Amino acid sequence: MKVVKLIGVFMMAVVAGGCDIVADDASRAGTGEITSIASLDTDQTAKEAEYALQALCPSLGKLAGAGEIDSVSHQVGEPNMDTQRAVGWATATTVTVILPNRALNSVPSDWHAAGQHCHFEVGADGIAVAKSACMRICDIEPNGSTGVKRFQ
Repeated sequence: MKVVKLIGVFMMAVVAGGCDIVADDASRAGTGEITSIASLDTDQTAKEAEYALQALCPSLGKLAGAGEIDSVSHQVGEPNMDTQRAVGWATATTVTVILPNRALNSVPSDWHAAGQHCHFEVGADGIAVAKSACMRICDIEPNGSTGVKRFQ
């Protein structure tokens, strides 16, 4: 497990370095960005995955700023098989964002995002997500399979 975490830390450090992501927590306070849950506050891999996700999915910051995210959790390890086939990643940090069951004001109702558990897999060169409602939140056009958005 430590090896996986170390690989994840290295991978995310490389990713974060190329994404123009701010590393100072204080400068992000009150900006509506996704924040770590208390138990993961010191987990640098999880933080960097969140910053990378925020860079590619600014709509998540709008949801967070509007109080429309119930919880955020993280897991470092193998991505799902669809992601492995689509992008070839062996390791990814999955950031799970749970949206409330009530209607969301920050996204169109026809996206059916309310109540979704969005599993964003942050890998070496971008993010991958399977659910169409979650793809739309990240401005990825749903196409029936894993949607991928690459770092520029």
